Amino acid sequence: ISRTLPILSVDSGLFFEKPFELANSKYLHTIEPRFFYLYIPEQDQSDIPNFDSSLFDYSYNSLFRENRFSSIDRVQDANQVALAMTTRLIDSDTGHERLNLSVGEIFYFKDREVFLPGGAVETNRWSNLVVELGGRLTDSLSFKSAVQWNHEASDFTRGQAGITYKDESQRIINLGYRYRRDNPELAASIIQTDSSIRWPLFDNWHGVARWQYSLKYNSTKESFLGLEKESCCWRFRIIWRRFTDRLSDSTDEGNEMDSGIFVQLELKGLTSFGDKADEFLEKNLKGYRRAE
Repeated sequence: ISRTLPILSVDSGLFFEKPFELANSKYLHTIEPRFFYLYIPEQDQSDIPNFDSSLFDYSYNSLFRENRFSSIDRVQDANQVALAMTTRLIDSDTGHERLNLSVGEIFYFKDREVFLPGGAVETNRWSNLVVELGGRLTDSLSFKSAVQWNHEASDFTRGQAGITYKDESQRIINLGYRYRRDNPELAASIIQTDSSIRWPLFDNWHGVARWQYSLKYNSTKESFLGLEKESCCWRFRIIWRRFTDRLSDSTDEGNEMDSGIFVQLELKGLTSFGDKADEFLEKNLKGYRRAE
């Protein structure tokens, strides 16, 4: 099985900047329009087995992808242009982005006829309009939010917002909210809150926790609670986790909860024993970083 597909993409943009002062502080304001054209001819790929390709989740960065499918089992067909604009407010003294705003959308000139098994031809002429807003309120406090507007439904189909506190001592607090409706004609598929924390307790012991709660089903999606300690020669972590069985019903309702315990002892400069609790925390507690 083989295929040959030429890909033509043109990525172009401009960058405008202007320094100014506000309340005795120096800032740099930028405006960055961007144009991205993509052309890939349509080719029937139904004879190619789909091992691990799936659709990328749609976000602002998706506007500039050359393939909306992950892996190589499918290569999309495309004749489209993405128009986007980003504006930033940068602290000239520290280089921190105090505020950033991005807006963008894809305009399709043809139907998308390449799809995954179980999918269908996509005929809409516009993608969701994506708006992302973020920034740093202080050196330790930052926020990020995003919404997507669906033209056909004339409604917001996705939204998320989060605020993070993180200082130099690795004290972390995250608070977030997520809304998602993949089918504009149906009710929301996800309405969730998400909170997590890492905080010092005593004698170099730190507590870590996360609670992900579904407002749609009034149930906990995932939670964990743990302790970690570090000395000059070793690190120790223990985490108790409770989570939804992803292999059961695809909805939250009626899913059974599984439980597990992670235990890890790491001898600095030598080796570690037990589960990779540090990798689990990096993935599930935003802002967490393993100490080197």
